[in-house]
Amino acid sequence: MFVSMENVPGAGREKNIKYLLIIVSSLLQMDYQVSTTQTSASLYGDPQDRERLIVLASKRGYKLPRLLATHGVENKPRVVTAGDALGDLEDVEPVLDTMGGLAPLRNGGHVLYHYKEDFTGAYDKRYVLNRDVPAKTVTKKNTMKHYKHDRPVTVRERARLQGFPDSHKFAGSRTQIADQIGNAVPVGLATAIGRAIVESYNVGYHCS
Repeated sequence: MFVSMENVPGAGREKNIKYLLIIVSSLLQMDYQVSTTQTSASLYGDPQDRERLIVLASKRGYKLPRLLATHGVENKPRVVTAGDALGDLEDVEPVLDTMGGLAPLRNGGHVLYHYKEDFTGAYDKRYVLNRDVPAKTVTKKNTMKHYKHDRPVTVRERARLQGFPDSHKFAGSRTQIADQIGNAVPVGLATAIGRAIVESYNVGYHCS
């Protein structure tokens, strides 16, 4: 009944748009209604200005899902910044990986995946965090510098910038975990897409 797709904004640019047009044309031929939207994850509560192209489609007779911003627009909360997401970890020293990535918190608890990473390369200047605005796109390769400390952000910090709660556990090696985080659709954006589809489904089918 419904289709959702997510990709980088470049999928809608001139040199790549033929693939997007094939997808849209195919959906229309299969009697779907289709909309395409370029948006940012920061508009849905994620502390990351990750631009994405979203395709939403519904079979004729079902309401076409509409993606509505939850943050950063009139009458909605402001966008969530990097400082909002990472502030309580600013003074929590990352631990060695041999400790399992469990860093102790002042309240007696622990946070997982907050471990030091070997880093000898140069930071990408595009990804030096500013605590007062959302982060730029989180990628699989970590060259993102913390806004307060002279170190790359930890795995836990990157996961927070993608909207993952601290209770979420990842599987696999450190490389596989980095891939999972970098490839993920940010949680707030994914939630907004899911809710838009559920809302349309709940309206029900109307023969047209």
